[in-house]
Amino acid sequence: WRRATPVATTRLCPFLLELAGDKLAELADAARIGIISPVALEAIVRTRVNDEPLRDVAADQQMTVKALRHRRWRAENRLRELPIAS
Repeated sequence: WRRATPVATTRLCPFLLELAGDKLAELADAARIGIISPVALEAIVRTRVNDEPLRDVAADQQMTVKALRHRRWRAENRLRELPIAS
C-alpha cells in the first residue's frame, strides 16, 4: 500500500501538521528500529491520524479487524513506554 500524498498531510491543518510532524517522524523511527512493526505503524497512522475506519485498514492489510485492533493496541502500549509518549 502506497499513498501518493504523505500520510501526515492528508487531513491535518498546517498548525496541527507542524505540531505533529516531529511525533510522526518519531513514530516512523520506532518502526524503523523495530520497536513497532510497519503494519502497526500504518494502522496507528491511518486510524488515529487519518481517522480511517479500522475495518478498511484491516481489509487493506488482509487481516481481521480483531487481529489488527490487537496489533495496534500492543504497538501503542510499547510506544507509551517511550519518552516520546510524554
